[in-house]
Amino acid sequence: MANDDHLKLVRLFAGRRDRLFETLEDLDLRGARLIGLDLRDADLSGADFEGAYLNNVHLEDTTLYGTNFKHAHLENAFFRGADMDDTNFSEAMFKGVDLTGVSFSGGNLTDAVLTAAQNLHLADFYGANLTRVDFATQDLSGVNFEGANLSRCDLSSANLRGANLRDAILENADLTDADLTEAMLENANCKSANLSGAILRAADLYRANFRGALFKSTKLDGAKVLDTGFDDDMLLRIRDLIDHDVVKGWL
Repeated sequence: MANDDHLKLVRLFAGRRDRLFETLEDLDLRGARLIGLDLRDADLSGADFEGAYLNNVHLEDTTLYGTNFKHAHLENAFFRGADMDDTNFSEAMFKGVDLTGVSFSGGNLTDAVLTAAQNLHLADFYGANLTRVDFATQDLSGVNFEGANLSRCDLSSANLRGANLRDAILENADLTDADLTEAMLENANCKSANLSGAILRAADLYRANFRGALFKSTKLDGAKVLDTGFDDDMLLRIRDLIDHDVVKGWL
């Protein structure tokens, strides 16, 4: 049964664009079914959408500071321009959601399902927690993952060409056959990551940590190293590649 907060939201916004400025912070919308609502410009800070179903809901330019979408089902929802600092999307399902221009800066997307989202490569994940997210085969070219936590993510066969992974955490991530050409991995923590078959051509690996990482058949032509951390056997290989001018820099 719909609670009072659910009914309040529907009455205010269903089919209307009068931009009422009534305070909508801290609403309890857990498990609600919200279809076709236009919530643009609303302040939904601290609202709780845990387990809610949102279909064709417009959330452009909304304030979602600290809002909880844990385990929510988001289908054809619109978030462009929304302020989503510290927003919780853990275990949320994104289906048909266009992520063009969407910023998840500092948000929690642990175990979120983004495989059916659109235009992932146009989203911003600066400082986001993306632990265990499945990005396999996705186009992530040029995406900003600076400072993001990508631990245990499946990035196998993903297109990460030119991606910003500075200061990112990629511990135990699966980067098998991923294309990291010209990616920026400065200070990235790639401890125990699987880079078998990955392409790191002209990638910036300055001060990155690859201890415990797998490099079977990894392509490193033109990669740049400086104070980069490798296991002893890989260190010998890198030094040999530097001597043959395949890898740039010094250790």
